[in-house]
Amino acid sequence: MIDEHILSEEMIAKYKDIPRLTKEEERHLLENKNDPAAQKKLVDAYMYYILRVVRGHARQQKDAHAPTLVEQGTNAFINAIEHYETRGHGFKFISYAIMWVKQATLKYIYENHYFTDKRDRKMYRTVKIGEQVWMAQNLAYNAKGSKCYDDDENNGIKYGRLYDWDTAMKSCPDGWHLPSMEEWQTLIDFAGGTKVAGKKLRATDDWVYDEEKSTDDFGFAALPGGWADAWASYYLGEGGFWHSSSTFPKADILVYTAMCRFSVFGVMNGVKNAMYSIRCIKNVNEEETFKTAELCLEFVPENLKEEVKNATEAK
Repeated sequence: MIDEHILSEEMIAKYKDIPRLTKEEERHLLENKNDPAAQKKLVDAYMYYILRVVRGHARQQKDAHAPTLVEQGTNAFINAIEHYETRGHGFKFISYAIMWVKQATLKYIYENHYFTDKRDRKMYRTVKIGEQVWMAQNLAYNAKGSKCYDDDENNGIKYGRLYDWDTAMKSCPDGWHLPSMEEWQTLIDFAGGTKVAGKKLRATDDWVYDEEKSTDDFGFAALPGGWADAWASYYLGEGGFWHSSSTFPKADILVYTAMCRFSVFGVMNGVKNAMYSIRCIKNVNEEETFKTAELCLEFVPENLKEEVKNATEAK
């Protein structure tokens, strides 16, 4: 099994100390590129470079599983070994191989951490926080009845669109939905509770008065998109306000909010005809979970596939 901490600076530094191959040694190994022993020697010699590339991509996608990314990068490196021709490529092997590593890890991240809305082809980053999968950006689907802050399309591109409650309830794409009060609370609890969740869930930029120093610990990247009603728009850059699907006896709806001057991630009473941002959460059902487990087997080493499959079916 690959160590969970393989992308730490300490672990990468250990690989940096491994002696480099001479040109003659490298050429000899590449001339025997289909030999597993030769492949292993090349991987070991250049693992430092593989880890540096993978680490850069993992930093951009905070919920990416480090061992899986390293496995993707290593497999791509081996593919590069098998395709490299010592005479004819015109550039160094390591440059050629690292290109394969970059392409493979980026492909994996985009296939597993991005979602494309089929309605308008907009792409959204996604993030797994605990057992939940959230969009890591505000919804920007141009549903009838939605608007951009101050009717400025640039605000819509950056912060997503604003929606009244009736429109919000039917605006998330297939496979996603407007989060309930319970789902929002699960997120807040995972982030440490109401008093600190705002700081931990806010993006690290775009908040005009970030006195609490947002940390975005989980990649949720909450942005201050403000809100609007029939008369004006309010709090752009200072506050984020997100719909929930839940209503409340003493109010029309519940709205979740983060403000720039405080660490809290709170809840307030809202009205259905006011306009707030949307963060969609992914549907969870048995069929979808099983499909995900099946897809994951593609990236499991052959000697572990049976074990992983049995463990999945046992659940």
